[in-house]
Amino acid sequence: LIGNMTSIPIEFLALGLDCGGFFQKRQNEYAGPCPFCSGRDRFVIFTNRPFPHWNWFCRKCGRNGWADNLNTRLRSELTPELRAEYARRNQENEIARKNTQAKALVAYQKSQIWTKYHKNLTAEHRAWWRTQGIPDRWQDFWQLGYRPSLALNKTAHRAAYTIPKFDLVGTPVNMDYRIIDQSTESGKYRPVWGLPVAPFISNPRMLDFDEVCIVEGSKKAMVLACHEIIPESNLAIGIPSCNSWAGVEKITRKWETMVGTVWVMLDPDAEKWARRLATAIGKHAIVVELPDKPDDMVLAGATRNDFLALMNMAEAKHG
Repeated sequence: LIGNMTSIPIEFLALGLDCGGFFQKRQNEYAGPCPFCSGRDRFVIFTNRPFPHWNWFCRKCGRNGWADNLNTRLRSELTPELRAEYARRNQENEIARKNTQAKALVAYQKSQIWTKYHKNLTAEHRAWWRTQGIPDRWQDFWQLGYRPSLALNKTAHRAAYTIPKFDLVGTPVNMDYRIIDQSTESGKYRPVWGLPVAPFISNPRMLDFDEVCIVEGSKKAMVLACHEIIPESNLAIGIPSCNSWAGVEKITRKWETMVGTVWVMLDPDAEKWARRLATAIGKHAIVVELPDKPDDMVLAGATRNDFLALMNMAEAKHG
């Protein structure tokens, strides 16, 4: 399964959130109905800090804030003793979570399940990948695949395309499921449940590269790489979403003296998050403002020169 209703933190009750309506999407990220505008999977809350320092936002109504914005009594009711207890429990949960993830990762790597899914590709599946801008030879390079049935919850199952992820030395670390015929309300992309969140790296065995381009999603990174928008000497990285960076800000921060520019090239509606990510990376990161999603631009005929023009503009603006 890719969700687990029993994993919802008990602190959700203190926030007045319906635990039954929430599920864990990624590490330290939960989604469910918005307490202001309802829905099913539009309200996202992040639990990566000690409670009550959790922040949240709604994709539909645009509201956002911190835990004490949902329950103002938290500002006065949390005694030093309670804060210490929450911190202790969070630390214990974090250790347990990492141990569980480590075991799940070993099992995933031993299974090599992504190779089975790659063999599932039919002519129809390969044709679909080609419509997304990814030729057959690149489908084989990234071992893209197909899973006929993926459990979304206890009752819903969908077919899904698979995108395995590897780290910079080629070690398997996770896999994206691109769900077929899935409503946009609950999202099309899901990682393997229980594994550490990970970015997609266009060339997982290239340790020597000049520049890095960060985009939203694995497929966009693939399109930029296989259409040579990003040269072979550069690296394209796809993060899970504009607000889920999978640790790339920490990795690329270390590259400041090793590589040139880190181009942050998120979708047009994510400029605020792009700037936050660039700030977290450091002064060698430059935000490139795009008129459309990068893969859509390529499929519409945009060339490397078109992207270079936007990158040059961004560099001049960056100073």
